[in-house]
Amino acid sequence: MSTAMSKVDTNERKASGSQKQSLATRRSTSPVKLKVKTLGPVVRGKSQRKQLNGFTCKECEDYYKTRNLSEEGLKERLKACSRHRSQHSPPKSPEHFWETHFPTTPECIRRGIFNVENVSPKGAKSGKSSDKKCAKRLSDDFCEVIAVVNKVESKTSATRDQ
Repeated sequence: MSTAMSKVDTNERKASGSQKQSLATRRSTSPVKLKVKTLGPVVRGKSQRKQLNGFTCKECEDYYKTRNLSEEGLKERLKACSRHRSQHSPPKSPEHFWETHFPTTPECIRRGIFNVENVSPKGAKSGKSSDKKCAKRLSDDFCEVIAVVNKVESKTSATRDQ
């Protein structure tokens, strides 16, 4: 039995070594050319790029806000020294688009993704039928999480008041 296992192991090792070699030889030597439609064609030459309109990214907008420039002053500044130049400015990304993590439940509540105004926690009895309907639509676990968040928020607001 052990000889059969050792033969299988050596065959697997040989196969994995040959796979590594074939993966190494499959690398492409030609550069990948991507066309970005929103920016337009590439403009070569310093004088030709100077003629293009400048636009801002989020970080640049923060910088320009610290300069307290008027609209005309901002346009002149962008035309003179913007690092982002193209025939067309790209569309802005939505807020929180580039975040790689999933937001937590309290974060979703703060952002307004979850509407928790009319949700009553599990087991709470109120005379409003809208509370009951909303609580039925949401899962019991979610209602419990909202109850915990509400307790934490009430405790933090109570400590702030003192």
